Parts: sequence; structure tokens; C-alpha cells
Amino acid sequence: MLNENIVGYLRTVGAAYASRHAQPAQLAALLLIQPAHYPHFRAVLPPPTVDLSAQIAAVLALKKTDRFVAFIAALFAYLAGHPPPSQLLARPALLPREAFAPAYWAWSELYAKAFALYSTPETLYFGPVLRSLASTLLALASRADHAVGGGSQKAMMDAAAKLSRTVGLCAIDRTPAPADETRRRDTLWAGNGSFAAYFRLNNLRLCDTVLSSLDSAFALNRQFSPSSLHASGIAYNDGVSTIGTDVGEASYSRADRVTYRYYLGRLRLSQHRIRLAHGQLRWAFDNCVVSSRNKRTILIPLLVSALILGHYPSTPLLRAAGLAPQFEALLVALRKGNGAATMQELERWREWHRAHGNYSLLRERMMAGCWRNLLRRCLLITRAATPAPPPAPGAQSPPPNLSLASILPMVRLAWQDNSLELDDVECVVVSLIDQGIIKGYVIHKTRRLVLARGEALGFPPLGSVR
Repeated sequence: MLNENIVGYLRTVGAAYASRHAQPAQLAALLLIQPAHYPHFRAVLPPPTVDLSAQIAAVLALKKTDRFVAFIAALFAYLAGHPPPSQLLARPALLPREAFAPAYWAWSELYAKAFALYSTPETLYFGPVLRSLASTLLALASRADHAVGGGSQKAMMDAAAKLSRTVGLCAIDRTPAPADETRRRDTLWAGNGSFAAYFRLNNLRLCDTVLSSLDSAFALNRQFSPSSLHASGIAYNDGVSTIGTDVGEASYSRADRVTYRYYLGRLRLSQHRIRLAHGQLRWAFDNCVVSSRNKRTILIPLLVSALILGHYPSTPLLRAAGLAPQFEALLVALRKGNGAATMQELERWREWHRAHGNYSLLRERMMAGCWRNLLRRCLLITRAATPAPPPAPGAQSPPPNLSLASILPMVRLAWQDNSLELDDVECVVVSLIDQGIIKGYVIHKTRRLVLARGEALGFPPLGSVR
């Protein structure tokens, strides 16, 4: 027999369940157990191995096969055998390592029952409960894998699979109504959770599946949105912002949209689609709450994309975010085209950049900008030292040009490498021309770089060519 306190709780839940569509928050408050109440439940509940489904169904006046009954049974099983998730997450040192994996798998079973309930018709009221459970699922998965050790990612893989199924379920809701009145309203937070899991697993290939589901949900939101939503907003086409309509995302909170743009920007960065990544990350940074610590988290990949595109941040910004040690000296060297110093700073913070997934990208893509800045600086120094004579009346001034032989000593100095030869410099210049980073051509016979006329002197902004 169930303890009278449990019976009283179930009757309260039953009353809230009866009015779940009118007052979903009341039911959610009862199902999301506060940490202070865990000891009371644990003291009166039987062991988790005892099947309480029949007794729960009798008190709730529901069938034993009802999915809400299965969810309550899984909730009681967790309450009876495991500590509050907040204790597992906030104070892990006070618990034995052996406590984390069983707690995760019990919570995973609870989430599975919650998802099964949510997948039935007319369960929109259950969305807030599912979201809270999903957030805890991700956090517990990380703790459980860390406790198991040995590089185990079993729990995170399980969490990723469950959240991915949630995204798929929410995205295909074709109910002809605005997003707030359908399961599509829960698509974005579930997608963000999936992104977080896949990034933790370093399995970014599966992010494309999540993106496809999100795009489907956004398209349905546009199709079934009220006409009033078309009046204002900002539309973002994969990172390129234009003033217009943003019906597909208008129903989601700013926090969820910022998180979505952050992960989408990081995904595009990993795909070397730098300009698209910069647009997404800049939107996330500009729309993130100023006081949030997430603003710094967004700024790190944003800085990486900015350095590659030649958008150099100010020193006060770096210092305010506490990123001056990692980026300030690197930025100074990059601006000057000082290749040796750039590499030295990058190597000095190698492990930090690797931990944030940026080292290889910076090493590969930033060097082209460093060479571009060096050659432009050499051109400006040469033109200042030996100004070109004024053209004859009616004649066109010659295009800017640069003798590769004359700049070889500067190149060797910048890279601290006396083994560099003229062929090496010419090879780099031709590569930069081929990439569109320099506008011009090389006369091989005279080893001279002839640049395009214009204010840019043959060096267009990096952001316009990448």
C-alpha cells in the first residue's frame, strides 16, 4: 500500500491533471520536485524495484497503461533511489563517483517516459516539464561520463539521441496554427540541447539533421503564422541579416534564438564558412544580455571569425571580456604582418585555443591574412620611401607595384627565417592572388607584383573575399 502522504500527493496531482489544459503551470510545479522535498519522498516510497503502476493508476483514476501513470512511476523510482539532480550537479565532490551513472540512467528512463507521454495527442501542456527534464538530462550526462572516466561518452550519446528524437517530433507538427499553439514551440530548445550534446561528442555531422528539422519547423511557422507577424522583424539568411520578416523564429524567446545562432555560428566556423559564421555569432553577441557570462562564451568564436576576416577588435573589448592575454598580443602581431610573433602567440596559447576548438582553424586561415598585412605594409613603406614621379599630362599613373626582391629582407625579418627565398615569396603571392586576397598579377621575369589601381591599392578587405 502507498503511504498516505504519497496518496495525498497523487490526489493533488490528479486534480491538477484534470485541469491541465487550463492551468498547465500548476501541474508542472507539482511534477518538478524541489530538492528540499526529496528526503520526504524517499522516506515514504518503496524501493525503485517495486512496481507502483497499479496503485498510482487507482489513485489517479486512470488506466494502468496510461502514459501519465508510467511517467509518475518513473518519477517515484528516481525519487526513491537517487539524490536530487541539483546535488549531483552543484556539489559532486560530496557524493561517491558510483552515484552518478545510476542516477543518470534513472533520469534517462524518466525522460523516456516523459517523451512517450508528450508524443501522444493534446499534450502541449507537458512541454515545460519536458524542457526542464531535458536540461537536467544533458547536465547529468556530462557528470556521469566524467565519473565513469576512461573517455566514456555513453551517457552523452544517449542524451543526444533522446533530444534529437524530441526535435524531430516537434518539428513535424503540421497543426495549422501559430507555433505557440503547437509542438513546434518546443523545437528550438530541443535543437539547442541536441547541438550542445553533439558538440560535446565532437560529432558535428549529425548537427545537419537537427538543422534540417529546425528549418522544417521554421517553414511551418511561416506558413501558419498570423498576418500580424509579417509586419516587423529581422530576417537572417544563414548569417546575412536584412531588415524584413522573421516569422519563422518570432515565437521563440530571445535566449533560445541567441543559443541557436551561437551553435549555428560555431557549426559554420567548423565548416570553414567564415563569413556566415561571423554573421551568426555577431547576431548572438549583439542580442545576448550584457550581464550574461554567455556573452564572453559567444565572443571567443566571434573573435576567431573576426581575425580571419580582418575585423580586428578593440583592446578595451578584449580586456573587458578577460581575453586580452589570449588575443591582444596576437592581434598586434597580425596587424603588422609579423608572422613569427603571430605564430609565437598562437603557440603560447595553443592548449587554450585547442580546448575551444579554434587552434587548427586559426593556424590554417589566419596566416593568409598575416601575409596580406605584411605585403601591404611593405608596399606602404616602399611608396613612402620612394614616391612615384607624377605622370605626364594626360597620362595615367602607373599601377602600384612591388619588387619581390626588395621586400625579401623584410619577409625574412617578419618570419625570423633566413632560409626563405624569392621563389617562396612569389609562391605565397601567387596563392594570395588566386584566393582573391590580393588583386593583381606577378611578372615572373622581373619578380614584380603589379597591383590593381584604386584606393585599396590591390588589397581588398579580407571580409569581402572570404
